[in-house]
Amino acid sequence: MDSVYRDAGRVVIWLGEEDETTADVFDLLEALYDVVPRSFDSYPILVKYETLSASGLPRHNDKRWRALEAMLSNSWFSRTWVLQEASVNTRTWIQQGSHSIEWSRLLHIILCICAARVDIRYNINLAASHYMAHFCASVIAAPSAWPLVELLQNTQWTSSSKDVDKVFGLVGLASDQQTVKHLIDYTRDAQSLYTQVALTYLLKGEMKLLNLASDPSFSQFRHLPTWVPDWSTWPRASPLAPQISHLRAHEGRPPPRRPARLPTLSPDGARLTVSAHFADRVVAIGRHLPLLRYTDRGIAFLFLEPWRRLAHEYLAESTNGRTIPLDLDLDRDLDININIDTIDDAFARLLTFECPLPRLASDSYTRTYTRYLQHCLRHRHWQQPSSSSSSGPQDPQPDAQRDLFQFRDRMLISCRKRTFFITEQGFMGLGPFFLRPGDRVVGFEGVGAGTATGTPMAVRRRTMGIGTGKGVGRWELVGEMYIQGMMKGEGDEAGWSWEDLCLV
Repeated sequence: MDSVYRDAGRVVIWLGEEDETTADVFDLLEALYDVVPRSFDSYPILVKYETLSASGLPRHNDKRWRALEAMLSNSWFSRTWVLQEASVNTRTWIQQGSHSIEWSRLLHIILCICAARVDIRYNINLAASHYMAHFCASVIAAPSAWPLVELLQNTQWTSSSKDVDKVFGLVGLASDQQTVKHLIDYTRDAQSLYTQVALTYLLKGEMKLLNLASDPSFSQFRHLPTWVPDWSTWPRASPLAPQISHLRAHEGRPPPRRPARLPTLSPDGARLTVSAHFADRVVAIGRHLPLLRYTDRGIAFLFLEPWRRLAHEYLAESTNGRTIPLDLDLDRDLDININIDTIDDAFARLLTFECPLPRLASDSYTRTYTRYLQHCLRHRHWQQPSSSSSSGPQDPQPDAQRDLFQFRDRMLISCRKRTFFITEQGFMGLGPFFLRPGDRVVGFEGVGAGTATGTPMAVRRRTMGIGTGKGVGRWELVGEMYIQGMMKGEGDEAGWSWEDLCLV
């Protein structure tokens, strides 16, 4: 099918018959295309409401925004099988009734208005179409850079009528198509297929697939091994790999490597034995942050602040700093000299996985986190006040405000569906939603808990199996972890002792 779409003279994607709002929607799309820049770099993260209004766009309560939201919520934007038709041909059009628009133009509109927070300003939900646009733009830009496992990781938001089609619908786009096309067999059930996908990579030593087998409690297949990702569900946290790519540029780190001993499979196909190093143990956890629509005030003071207090409770004895009081007037005095507490600094960095913020040459993660708390106390909604407003608290300066919004967005992506934890050796981190005290922190050979090429993992002892070698036991794979202070190579694998670990 990928060849059919790739070689077609033109691809027309049919969204259905038009209705009374279709003409207005396509007119609005043309107006948006005139407003958004041709380059993402030239568009600021924040756009004032007055700027948008002056551009001739409808007001935020205009019914045309609701109609646009309805069109971009069409089920086509969330289907697995359509990714081929949307990614392999540059002569593709979107059509509804008698109205049409180039797919490349619509991609650009969706990506720009989301990057510029236009969707937030006008209170429209573009989630499905935003995922689709981001994925298709990435594949179009580098079509040969997507092995099947990467495609699966980046399309968990899609749906299909049959669970096996979550895999089969992507094989045509895979750069390793010749290696994985043997998987296409409609006599297989989904559990067998997902296991074979995992083994295709793991038995060759490509251990990073284990990072995708996160939180097995969310799996709809109860008999699926914990080391096999369940591609049919998408309730789990966003994968860590794309979120920590900025850390992988750490200088001097070794390239990804395969383990000295490849994983082995038990005769019944249920247990995978890998080489692992036991690095640490979880001793305390905070309240799980679910994927619910909590207000920012609720997120800040029901989850984040209790997490920070837990960090001080367990780690304060090892530091002599002090915390930043929330009544500090950061807006009035941006140059105040603060002795930043090492715990608060590590905690604020953890919330965004140390995502670079543009203003950090003169600001800090801790100060930005404090601004976020202050903003949650003062403001009901995350919308920049009109410059003509003469009453009420004023927002920080534009650069600080830009950091504030970026910090908030990154924090929500990083923290939702994850659990804050403290380890026995005095680290703090974010881990799987169902993490428990007593879970062990391990590094798998070829992935590593202390390298920039992978992440530490949480495992939980199930039973003491009848081992065939020293240290062999049976363990559940709980999921990947981000540990502040371990992600840039601070923990060196040199000198680690490796032992067999049997994953069930």
